[in-house]
Amino acid sequence: EMALSLPARADQLPVALPDDPHVERLRKCQVWQVAYCRDMVKVLHHSLAHRGLADGVTMVGRAFTCTGTDIYLNALENIGPGEVFVQGGCDDVHAVFSPGWTHAYLAPRGAVGVVTDGGTCKSFQCSSAAVPIFTKFVSPSFAINRRETVLGQPTTIGGHTVNPGDIVMGDQDGVIVLPKENEDDFFANFDTFMEANAQFGKIAGAALANGTPLTQEPALAAMFERKYKRPDAYWREYPGWWREWSNKVSADDISGGTVGFYSGDEKQ
Repeated sequence: EMALSLPARADQLPVALPDDPHVERLRKCQVWQVAYCRDMVKVLHHSLAHRGLADGVTMVGRAFTCTGTDIYLNALENIGPGEVFVQGGCDDVHAVFSPGWTHAYLAPRGAVGVVTDGGTCKSFQCSSAAVPIFTKFVSPSFAINRRETVLGQPTTIGGHTVNPGDIVMGDQDGVIVLPKENEDDFFANFDTFMEANAQFGKIAGAALANGTPLTQEPALAAMFERKYKRPDAYWREYPGWWREWSNKVSADDISGGTVGFYSGDEKQ
């Protein structure tokens, strides 16, 4: 394996990342904020865990897909800038990825992450990998090297189908996928949700400071009612709720900071 000295952040890779406004927008977010939009995203099984990921790092890129139980050199050598290496269909024994390959194959090509339902070996090197790595397990047993496999087809991983070009996002909470067909709907509504959710958090902070149960604060109680009625997509209710309540809430109610567990602030 090569041991190139390359940066660990996607915005410092030696290959320029493609102009992708949707991906860039999500680089400012954490996974939980996007996963809140549960009718839009797929949450991959929690067995796909990060390996040595530093605090505050978020992986975001477009899926580059392959499937199989082995190590495929054409996949490693054909990934492109801004892509996440996604390999499904692995077995429960073998390591299909090694951290050194982030330096030898992925980072030089501008790739930004790895997600596989197989294993990784040399896990002690994951914290110094050039890009984030998410795998199902660790194993000392390498899979077999193969010349090639079919690339750019849907693959099943973490209980969901991932298609080439889907947005893949991961941090210490786990991995989610935003399908391409959902992007227009998602991004048309996400910013107004984030803004309104932040206001909800500020009102909650004031209520807690005053010793008021959140369900007894009128504005919050109204939003909770909306949540109860639309449990699978209540993120969509926040903008309408805030339009209704923005003129009814006093300045004192939103003068404090947003409480952490309701934070709509980015990267907090």
